[in-house]
Amino acid sequence: MLFRLCIFFLFLHLVTGVEIKSIQTYHQELNVKPGHRLLIPCYFQLDEPLADNYIKLQWSVKPPDQDEFHLIYQIEDTAPLTVKDNNRRARMHLSDVRQGDCSLVIDPVHRNDSGMYDLRIAINGHEFPGDTRVDVHIRESRVQIKSIQTYHHELNVKAGQQLLIPCHFQTTEPLADNKIKLQWSVKPPDEDEFQPIYQIEDATHLTVKDINKRARMYLSDVRQGDCSLLIDPVHRDDGGMYDLRIAIN
Repeated sequence: MLFRLCIFFLFLHLVTGVEIKSIQTYHQELNVKPGHRLLIPCYFQLDEPLADNYIKLQWSVKPPDQDEFHLIYQIEDTAPLTVKDNNRRARMHLSDVRQGDCSLVIDPVHRNDSGMYDLRIAINGHEFPGDTRVDVHIRESRVQIKSIQTYHHELNVKAGQQLLIPCHFQTTEPLADNKIKLQWSVKPPDEDEFQPIYQIEDATHLTVKDINKRARMYLSDVRQGDCSLLIDPVHRDDGGMYDLRIAIN
C-alpha cells in the first residue's frame, strides 16, 4: 500500500510541475478590413515540455460598446468549444497549441468583430496571470481619390471617327480589393440634365443607352487609374457636355 502511494505522489508532481514562462502576442493593436483574414499571432513558452499535461486555452473579446468580455473560442485539449458565430470562422489546432502556438485566426472577419481580445491559458488548472490583450479594429479602407485629370476642356471630332476622352485619377494608396464605381454622363446641347451613358461597378457593366454598344472601358485599366472613355464610332447626337463621377467603397 505504501509503495503504491509513493508512485501516485511522484506522478502528481511530474504532471503539475509544468509552468508557463511567457506569452507573447507581438501586437497591441491590429487594423483589418472587413472580409479579410484576421490573424492575432501569439506564442507561449513553458519551463519544460508539455507532454501529457492538461491544457485549456480561451479567447474572449470585449466589443467597443460593452463593458464585459465574452467568450468566443475555447480549446480544451481535444475539445474545441464553439460559443459565438465567429467560431465558425475561427481556426485553432490543438497540435499547434501543444507546440506553443496560441494564435487566433478569423477568416473572413466581420465588422462586429472589433474589440479588445484577451487570451487565457491554464495548465492543469493553473492559469497564467500575464497581460495578453490585443485591440482589434475592423475598418473600411481609407483609400481616397487625390486628383482626376481630363487633359481637355473641349474636344472636336468628326462623325464616324473615334472619340477618346483621356482621363486618369490618382488615389492616396493602391486600390487593392476596394470597391470602385465609375459613371460617365452626358448633357446634350438641347437638354438641361445629365443622363448616365456608361457605368462600371467593379466587374459589372451597366448599359444605359445605345452609346454603350460603341463605348469601351476595362476594369483592369480603371483599377490602374485609367478612367478614359472611348466611343467608336462617334455619332452626330453624341455631342454634349460629358461628366465623370468616381466613388470608392
